[in-house]
Amino acid sequence: MLHLRVIATPDRSAAVTDLLAAERGVTHLVVLPGAARQPAGDLITCDVVRESADSVLQGLRRLGAEAQGGIAADDVELAISVAADRAAR
Repeated sequence: MLHLRVIATPDRSAAVTDLLAAERGVTHLVVLPGAARQPAGDLITCDVVRESADSVLQGLRRLGAEAQGGIAADDVELAISVAADRAAR
């Protein structure tokens, strides 16, 4: 599982959130409006099962999430969550 951290500019935030919410392999979606300062925008975090990671990252890049904001990914060593188990299935 990967933990994604996306900084989305206000004009892209809704599209980024919608993309992540629609993906079955995404869970623990959190949106913190206006939390990012440099670059300014919304901080969006989520966990993504590895099987969905490529399509999620491609979708984020199609939306231009990296152009004005940024995308970072970290490995999740342990996730104890029914929602994470459901996303993996």
